[in-house]
Formats: sequence, C-alpha cells, structure tokens
Amino acid sequence: MNRPVARWTAALAVMALATCTQVGTDPAAVVALVFDALPYPAIVSGDTLRDESGVAAPLVAVPLNSDGDPVTGAIIQFLALDPGVTVSENGIIISTDTAGATIRLVAQAGGLQSRPLSLFVTASPDSAAQDGTVDTLRYTALDGPNNVSRAITIRVLSNAATPPVGVRGWFVRYTVEYRGTTLPPGDETLAWFVDESNRRTSIDTTSTDGRAARRLRVVSTALASDADSLLVTATVTARGAPLAGTPLRIVLQVRPQ
Repeated sequence: MNRPVARWTAALAVMALATCTQVGTDPAAVVALVFDALPYPAIVSGDTLRDESGVAAPLVAVPLNSDGDPVTGAIIQFLALDPGVTVSENGIIISTDTAGATIRLVAQAGGLQSRPLSLFVTASPDSAAQDGTVDTLRYTALDGPNNVSRAITIRVLSNAATPPVGVRGWFVRYTVEYRGTTLPPGDETLAWFVDESNRRTSIDTTSTDGRAARRLRVVSTALASDADSLLVTATVTARGAPLAGTPLRIVLQVRPQ
C-alpha cells in the first residue's frame, strides 16, 4: 500500500535507528526504512497476498536519507523470518503453509533492517454473520459518552471445515445511516463507531476466532425524536466481492432509558 511518507514519521524512524546506524550526509545513503503496513493483515493459505480490493499487492517500504527524504533507486529486499511463504524480488508473497501460521516479515536495505510485521495465514473466508443480537440502544437525555450501544459483533467464517471456523485478520467495515442518509466518516454530530476503549474507528480486524466488533456512539440531543432508529451496515469482502451473507444490515432502535 504505497502512500506519501510524512516527515515526522521519517524523523521518528531515523531516531529509532540512530543508536545503531551511523547517520551520514550523503542524500543517496539509506539511514532508515519505513515499513509500517502490509497490503492486508492476512493471506489465504495457498494464495497470493492481496489488498482489500482483491488485487495481488507487493510489499512496500520507503528508504530514507538523513534528511528524512525518500532515496530513489535504493535496493530493498523483503524477508520472511518464518517458514510458510515465498517472497519474490518485487515483494509479492505466496503462502505455502496451512491456515493458522503467523509469518514475520522485514524489509532490508544494505545493513539496515526494519522491525517485523506479522502476517496471518488463514483459511479462505466464505461468509459472515452477526454474532449475537443487538437491537436497542438506551440513552440518557443529557448527552454523554455513555450513550453507546453494546458491541455489534460480526463473525467471518470459512466453510471449508465442519463446523465452519473463524477467519483471522480480515477487515470488517461499519457504516451508519440515519433517516435515509449515510453519515460521513468524519461526522460527529449524530453517531459514530468506537472500539472497546471508546476510540473512534469504523473498521475492525477479526481476532483468532473470526470476530470483529464495534459499538455505536449516539448524540441523543441530535435525534429528531425520542424514539428513533439507525441502520448499521457491516461489509466484508474477499477478492473484491462481498462475502455470502453480506452486507449485514442491523436496525438499531434508539430509546431513552
């Protein structure tokens, strides 16, 4: 997933490596590597690592000089510290292991090596379903941070086994609609999603049992009526297409305590 590298990120990377690397002034000398994200958290056993759209995607790392600028033409290698995948010269990964393995990956340029990132080897995801029932949010009239629903949990499953097993490392995306309008991701006037620590986020990555969860925070004073409702949609894709059973649409009734 290639994206511009902010200078503050580069500075942090340089500082982290400064203790073990002599920083020179040659603009073509690589003194730090930014390798902080994978195209996707998981790879299906026997398949190629793909991004969320389903396209085979290479690993990407950005080499930096002492000024924090990218170094053009630097040779970067990607290495797997654990067996179970092959890595091509251009950073394409193919899984050769069965589901359940965790592979550590590093980027390397010259004598520098990045911190490892973990890639999960999974069974192929086939379907998703709501886990448990959440249909009502009870709010206080005086709005506050406690006006939050219980966790809206989605489980991503592989049907290759009997019974189906959970798929680890898969994205579940949540959106919320109010009276026919999907609220924008940055909206904080009416409702937004939070994690278990009340940090704002509308995407979760499935755990080892295939479950992902988000809670909905509602601003009670912004509701059009005391008894209202919102529509939560959870989307899960594989190879760029929705999984069976998705998108999942959950009507959340909003009522005063």
